[in-house]
Amino acid sequence: MSRIQFMVRFGYFGHFFHGLQPQKGLPTAGGTLQDWITECAGQAPKALCFSARTDKGVHALHNIGTFWFPNLEDIPGFLARLQQCPCNGLVNVEAIEVDPSVHARGSALGKHYRYVLNGPDAQTSWQIVPELNLTTMRLALDACLGTHDFKSFQGGGCSAGTTVKTLFHLGLTSNEQGIQIDIFGNAFLRKMIRNLVGVLVEIGTGLRKPGEMAEIIASKHRQAAGITAPACGLTLVSVELKNLGAFGT
Repeated sequence: MSRIQFMVRFGYFGHFFHGLQPQKGLPTAGGTLQDWITECAGQAPKALCFSARTDKGVHALHNIGTFWFPNLEDIPGFLARLQQCPCNGLVNVEAIEVDPSVHARGSALGKHYRYVLNGPDAQTSWQIVPELNLTTMRLALDACLGTHDFKSFQGGGCSAGTTVKTLFHLGLTSNEQGIQIDIFGNAFLRKMIRNLVGVLVEIGTGLRKPGEMAEIIASKHRQAAGITAPACGLTLVSVELKNLGAFGT
């Protein structure tokens, strides 16, 4: 059977959807994308899957998916139609044809997430009332860098094969767009970033000391960590891909 493989890059506003993965009877980002691909191609995509699986309420600027068709007569027309996605919670939809060996889950080198506190839009940030001490929050970041067992930040229902992950970079900045926590890593556990941000906020409000971050990681126990930051503040910024040039940035 012939196989025409595509990689799609797309964004979405999490508050429109009940998560990413298609669910019967519920609007999801993945289900809405699947319906749009079907409308543009005149046939349903096969084996649609994604590089990053985001929970209900989490946003994305650029997530990545792959799918294929057994045949498609007008590939340029399909790709052009795909970019004209109506305003239904999806944004920045575009696709390219790729080799059949390319798979969304096997092509990711790393992911970049951003968590926003006190941003101008309450739908895309966590509004914190207590004043946050950014200096003490920054002191806790180094303990998270590198390769660690992040079991203390693992959310319920996580299906990851290992809780050991590598964080390449963490940054905390403050500007007119709010307090932004940028996290780059090779992979993440379910709710890992939101649980980590919860601890940072507790440090920023004085409920914890910066040195407790290392102790929490070393404990490898979820109860050692703190609150879970709400999903509304978290955005998947990008997925870094192997050998795909500008499309993977």
